[in-house]
Amino acid sequence: MARDVLAAFGAYWLARRALGIAIIAGIIVLCCGCQVVLGTLGLLIPNTTGSSPSNQTTVSMTTPVTVDSFQYSVTNAQRTKEPNQQWVAVFLTARNSGQRTASLPRSGFWLVDSNNRRYSSRSVTSSPFPKLADLNKNNQPVAPGDVRDIGFAYQVPESATGLRLVVSNSTVAIDLSQAIG
Repeated sequence: MARDVLAAFGAYWLARRALGIAIIAGIIVLCCGCQVVLGTLGLLIPNTTGSSPSNQTTVSMTTPVTVDSFQYSVTNAQRTKEPNQQWVAVFLTARNSGQRTASLPRSGFWLVDSNNRRYSSRSVTSSPFPKLADLNKNNQPVAPGDVRDIGFAYQVPESATGLRLVVSNSTVAIDLSQAIG
């Protein structure tokens, strides 16, 4: 009888632990987004929490875009394929056009495709774009008039076309087709 009670008690705690893990995983997915969690598992689901506004203006890569205290200019964009994934890297210069020293935002740079699917940048420390890891190490504030090189990597499906870069708080999208087709 005592063994039956202990076995039932053990099964109860095992089921409770499994339920707790499932709840925590669900919270992580909700807080961090499906793309981050599934991306670590090698799966790609675009972040579709938003789409490009209908009043958004699209400009060429050679046109600087000013958002808040910074003027951004795309210097290059590259597309590369690795086994089971495709990457797009976007390299920019950011000039502090404000009157005060300011920190560069490290988020809010979205890649949007022709179907208005939005992709968030991914952390890249080596291949396929080793230069990105070096560019983004400098977190020092930028003085007025100073320029900083930055870059972002995006994992996108091969079917993604019409890619453009959108900086948060902006109604302007930068067309990347000149560099990556």
